[in-house]
Amino acid sequence: MVTLHVCFFILYSLFTDLLVATDDPRRVVILKMRVICEGRPDGDIVYNLDTQDDVDKMKNTPFTLKEGCNYKIEVTFKVQHEIVSGLKYVNRVYRKGVQVMREDEMLGSFGPQAKPHVVLFPRHGWEAAPSGMLARGSYSAKSAFLDDDKQKHLEYQYAFGELIFCNKNIFLLFCERYMFSCSLLLHITYLLIF
Repeated sequence: MVTLHVCFFILYSLFTDLLVATDDPRRVVILKMRVICEGRPDGDIVYNLDTQDDVDKMKNTPFTLKEGCNYKIEVTFKVQHEIVSGLKYVNRVYRKGVQVMREDEMLGSFGPQAKPHVVLFPRHGWEAAPSGMLARGSYSAKSAFLDDDKQKHLEYQYAFGELIFCNKNIFLLFCERYMFSCSLLLHITYLLIF
């Protein structure tokens, strides 16, 4: 009986050595975050997060969202060394220094495995980006991945701006009706784009 336990322990040790980078003490390694936007012409927004340089680069690389667009977030991560219980994604969004959104998403409990875990949230439906005149502008956010033991596995900051929605047909009809001069038309177009 003792021999069976020893054999099992040896096999388990060999198997987990294949799954775990022994020089990496982290239990949860967030590999990438992907923002999936419905109908975004540039495709999904993808950030690699497995090194500190990637995390720092994310803070200085803002992305844009179309006003009122639907989006989901997909997180790819690996768990190593031992089971992580109650992994949670915490996100705080700020506009001009004031918190405008708080999001706590329970991801679940995960064990080590060779293939990375992939979690998509919200699990059902879509989140909607802010819309309306007051919601336009740039935002900053602070996010973290925590477990039940309140251990932070990754904390990062990012920024995004909202693309102002403008229906060009309505804009052109408005310009034709009121016969704007060409220079004024160019000036208004510049303000709408930038």
